[in-house]
Amino acid sequence: LRIRQAMLQNDARFWPALGAGVGASVATVLHLKRRKQDRLADVVGVVAAASTVGMLIWRSRSSNLVRAKQRLTDAEMKKYGLTHRGFLPVVCCERLPPSHNAWEELSAQLPVLNRSGKFRAALEAMPMLSVEGLSEEQMRRAYIMLTQFSASYLHAGSAAWGAVEGDETFVPTVVPRELPDALAVPLHAAALELGLPPVVTTTLDLWNFKFVKSNNGGPFGPRD
Repeated sequence: LRIRQAMLQNDARFWPALGAGVGASVATVLHLKRRKQDRLADVVGVVAAASTVGMLIWRSRSSNLVRAKQRLTDAEMKKYGLTHRGFLPVVCCERLPPSHNAWEELSAQLPVLNRSGKFRAALEAMPMLSVEGLSEEQMRRAYIMLTQFSASYLHAGSAAWGAVEGDETFVPTVVPRELPDALAVPLHAAALELGLPPVVTTTLDLWNFKFVKSNNGGPFGPRD
């Protein structure tokens, strides 16, 4: 068990744990030999040898993967949107600058506007804003909000919110064929800048989180 734990953690305890395991296996074989239990001793020896070889192969492959990961350059990490946390960014932008308050306010009202059927009117009254000058983190937040606006503009009117709440009088509206310029233009620009399609993607989750407690880029788990 100690060997397996050290293997999974890929740390310096692997070799001492492996040595202790081999030593214990040898001692067991010798003990069985002294008790004239040669057949059982042979079985234990074969199993111990096979396990040791398997562990060494696993360790070698694991080390190669670690070295390959360490060889990624900063340019490669940026190209594939990777950080030391994998596909999760170190931090997520929690609010756009004041110049984009219109998007933030609309985003905060999104659930209510969707259910009331007033989202399309609210979006059509939204001013034209640009994503030019936003940082990468801010661009990601803008992209998440704009793709959500797009999905709501197209489909919220056809979602049976009333039926969900027990109101059978709900009448779905026709799905629009076009997006308003105030949404289509910045959405296209943000998607182009980030190299993503102008639709809702998994970034809705990957780029949209915050820690329950303070975390300055260190290790984290589900409790964070």
